[in-house]
Amino acid sequence: MNKIKLAAIIVTYNPDIDILIKNVTSISSQVEATVIVDNGSDNYIDISHAIDKYNNVIALRNSTNKGIAQALNYGMTYLHKSGYNWVLTLDQDSICEPNMATQLSSHIDENIGILCPSINYLGWSGKSKKDRPIIEEIKACMTSASLTNVKAWESCGKFNEGYFIDFVDNDFCERLRINKYKIIRINSCILNHKLGEAFEKKIIGKFSIRYSIHNPIRYYYMTRNNIVFIRTYRERLNILREYLKLLYIITIGLIFSTEKRETCKYVCLGITHANKGIMGKLSNY
Repeated sequence: MNKIKLAAIIVTYNPDIDILIKNVTSISSQVEATVIVDNGSDNYIDISHAIDKYNNVIALRNSTNKGIAQALNYGMTYLHKSGYNWVLTLDQDSICEPNMATQLSSHIDENIGILCPSINYLGWSGKSKKDRPIIEEIKACMTSASLTNVKAWESCGKFNEGYFIDFVDNDFCERLRINKYKIIRINSCILNHKLGEAFEKKIIGKFSIRYSIHNPIRYYYMTRNNIVFIRTYRERLNILREYLKLLYIITIGLIFSTEKRETCKYVCLGITHANKGIMGKLSNY
């Protein structure tokens, strides 16, 4: 195996600067290089000033928001050319534990596409994880805190920029598995993560529902990309279960959103565009 060279990518879009600084501080000491890929933030000057004090952090800038997939590919391409072979991809508000990179990288193997931590979703009560093995092969993981094999990323076709946002990670994980790469979760390694406006509501006795609320346009991408993902990998998925999950997400959005009419409009548009094969960033119409 080639010498392991670790780097990190943080994708930003109008980030909270204080949280971003905590994010950068938490990971920059764990890897050799950290690349911030900014998607046309209004506060890019503040981002630039915030990273001045770090000697192993640089920023790459898109003039407009080109989506999570393009930003990840931009950063991965830069780091690949610089000789890095494993990259930790992070959301702008992901704050890593001090030993996360060490914990994940200690399990590196060439047949692994991604090494990821267990996720603790903020706002939701945690389920017992006592019975989980320390190392567990899984079908998919989210992008944030995924230690990604650069060789696997390249050979599997990189991140699909047509999705723009949402299901970028699901699609990439599915292609990794098609190409015989494993996705391994290290359950002793934890990332605290906030999923939109997350809530948990008790309904009957001990039963409760978990849900998160997003802005109406986000429901366009969630709906469109979910449908496209299901149709693309229909031979590998439990289609009924996948559509039921989508129906649940849409229903929750319509019930709890304070912008029900707008949410409904974008859900319908997402369905229309999925049927027409319209992908990429939503343009004015």
